Parts: sequence; structure tokens; C-alpha cells
Amino acid sequence: MKGPTCHRKVVRVVRVVRAAGIVAGAFAALAMIVAVSAMVWATPAAAHTAGASDSSGFRPEFTDRGADCLQWDALGGDGYLRLRSVCPGTVMVFGYQDEPYLEFSPSGVRENRNSPATYLNADARAETQVPATATPEAKPDWVQRADVPEYAWHDHRIHWMSDVQPEQAGGARKVTDWAIPMWIDDDAFGWDPGRSATARGELYYDPPVSPWLPLVLAAVPVIAVLAVALARGLRGPDSGAATNPALVRPVAALIAVIAGLTLVTAVEDLVRAAGAGEPWVPVAVVTVAITGGSFWAALRGRRGDLAGVLALLGAGASLSWAFGQVDVGLLRASALLSGLPPLFVRWVVALQLLAVIPPLVVLVAGRVAQRRARGGTGGVGAAGGTGKPGGGRS
Repeated sequence: MKGPTCHRKVVRVVRVVRAAGIVAGAFAALAMIVAVSAMVWATPAAAHTAGASDSSGFRPEFTDRGADCLQWDALGGDGYLRLRSVCPGTVMVFGYQDEPYLEFSPSGVRENRNSPATYLNADARAETQVPATATPEAKPDWVQRADVPEYAWHDHRIHWMSDVQPEQAGGARKVTDWAIPMWIDDDAFGWDPGRSATARGELYYDPPVSPWLPLVLAAVPVIAVLAVALARGLRGPDSGAATNPALVRPVAALIAVIAGLTLVTAVEDLVRAAGAGEPWVPVAVVTVAITGGSFWAALRGRRGDLAGVLALLGAGASLSWAFGQVDVGLLRASALLSGLPPLFVRWVVALQLLAVIPPLVVLVAGRVAQRRARGGTGGVGAAGGTGKPGGGRS
């Protein structure tokens, strides 16, 4: 009995070593891909959702807010400019050609559809076509945008609009000044009918942050899940079988968790985009489709068969491509638009990038185990059921 028992132990050790080799190789390849992506082509400005930039290396600072009753702040670096007016009267924000653009009053916020700024500010790159009817001389055509005197919008006067990043030497540095002209029509200030005012500030460029902390924090649970899956699946009773739930179920649970975290960050993005008037419906449809499909794949994958593993692989690839790849710039951005903790957002992005790896490793490991079992050379008792290698001959 000592011979077969010793042989089983040796086979188990070999399986663990080979499984560790598969995991190490996959993560080595992934590390190179992510490093190149995050450090070369994926600049911080590359991350976006719902038509808006989710990250930025730029930070506006206010030097003059124009009036004490105007409460300004910037969101996501230079992503959005937000104004809350507590003035008792009307505040008019002018566009790029000094035309009426936004009107703040106690009854809410109105936007002039005949202002060129309405269309130029529709996206972060000012690429929206301005209709011929929108001119500085046109009579304002007002539309209600908010029922309270608070509104956030893209304003390219606080943006760095060039595709070329400013030269960076050392830490943060000032790159330009900016100004937002206004007219305050309010008797409380002692002017009749009103007075001009200007919000002023400076734009700073902050160096990118290191992506390695969220990547490491994401790799730890992924490696742990793979270790459990391979240890249980490759030495359990179903090792080498066409259906191996012990091998697949830990990965299915991981995919469900990543899909859930993706849904949390996506809902926060969509709520913010809807509040800012961004086109959020198409993004919401894609988000529901991918996260819902991932939850279904996690349930289907629990069976442990090939179809379930392929479903998990599709879910992992979708999460990696549609979310992780799109938002990879968040790993390096110095400022994020999200209201969630920055490290949490970056950790979720890193998990999304890694999501395709566990199903792929399980697929390869399962196929290799089945091939060896069919050949009768990779497992103990593969033929004859005697527990002795070589088909039961001593």
C-alpha cells in the first residue's frame, strides 16, 4: 500500500506545481499587458463614462468667486464646474462669446438653447456641432435644467483642451489662468439693475499616481480564489471529469462579486451623468446587459461543465473590455470624478481588468486534466480502478 499512496502524493504535488505554473504564467502575461496599457497608451484622460471624463490630471483652484452668494466647486479635477447660487436675485453666466448661457434664480436653472456654449459644452472635447441658429446675437431660447439654483456643466475655460500634456517637472504646477464672466441682477448688492462679476482661478497639473497599489490589492483575492479552485478541483473526486463543480464554483463566485462591484460604481456614474444632463440611457443599457449576463454566467458556471466555464470566460472578457479597459486611465489619474473613495474605484477597475484571467486558467486546467484522465497517464487509477499506476499491473 505504501507504493500507491506515495504515488498519489507525488501526483498531487506535481498537479499543484503545474497549476501554480499556469497561474504564474497568466499573471506574468497580464502584468505586462496592464503595465503597458496603464503607463503608455492609457493616459488619465482616457477614462470616461456616459460621455463625460471620469478622471483628470488637472485641478482648478478658485482665486475669486465673484460674489459671496456664489458657491463654486470643481468635480473630477477639471471634469465639471458646479455652481450653487444663494443670491436672492438672478445670476447670468455668460458663454464663450459673452452671450447669455445659464440663468440661476431661486426658482432653478435655465439654459439658453441659442447659446453656442450649450452645444460646445455637451461633451468634454467640444466636438458637438453647433447649429446655425445658435449665435451670440440670437434671442435667448430658455429651457429649464434644474428646479433648484444648482447646476454642474462642462466648461472648457477651466479645461486643458490640448491633446499634448503640459511639461511636468517635479510636483504640481500651474498651467494657465481662467475666468467665468457673469451678471448679477440683485438689488441686495446696491446696484440697479445689476452688476458684472467674474469668477477667476488657476489651473494646475498634477502628476499621475502609481497604479500598482490597486493592482496588487485586486490580484490578492484573484490569486486566492484560483488557489482554492485549483487545489479543490484538481485533487477532488471530479478531477479529470467533464463536469467539475469544485474547480469552477470559486471562479463563478468571484465573477459575481466583480459584476456586483461594477454595478455599484456604474450606478454612481449614471446618477451623476443623469443629473448633469449627460446621455446616460445607452450606457445604462450596456451596463445592465453585461452585469446581468455576468450574474447569469456565475449561476450557469456553478454546474462545472464546459458550457458554464465558457459563459464565465465571456463574462470575464466583457467586464475586462467594456469596463476595465475603458476605465484603465483611472488607475493613474490624480483626480477622479466619482464620489466614491478613489482607492475603491481604482480597485474595482483593477478587478475588472483581471476578470478574464480566472475563467481562462480554469478552462485550461480543466482541459489538461481531462486529457490526462482520458490517456490514463496523468492520474491514479485511471484504468482498471485498482489504485495502481499502469492499469493495475504490479
